[in-house]
Amino acid sequence: MFMAIDYTIMKELELVVTKVSGVFTDEELVGHFSRLVEDPDFRPEFTRLTDLRHVLVFEITKEGVQEAARRVPFDSHSMSALLISDLTRREWATLWGVTAMSSNAFFFTTDILLEALVWLGLEAKENQIRSYLNSLN
Repeated sequence: MFMAIDYTIMKELELVVTKVSGVFTDEELVGHFSRLVEDPDFRPEFTRLTDLRHVLVFEITKEGVQEAARRVPFDSHSMSALLISDLTRREWATLWGVTAMSSNAFFFTTDILLEALVWLGLEAKENQIRSYLNSLN
């Protein structure tokens, strides 16, 4: 199976948009954070929107989530929304959310893009963000 993590940094919106598809593993999760830190456009205070609706297989472990949580490059006060599509992913998102809560992260999960954007205060930019997500994979 394949795995792809695509992201863009929308500097004008102070937003990191990430789309994950295929098989999602601990290594890819931690590797994604490493790539973000190295990106010259990245700022820890940016808001983040992560689209997990196209993940076919989650191979993320509890230990992987804990390791990734220690390496999250975002400030603890940055807003975060996860787009998820079913109960399995909701369980993973809940595990991530519980871990994130210990660092005072602001965290929201939904399967509806507009709900996520309202949470992030970006509903006026829905068409721009939707267009980007649709252009990937």
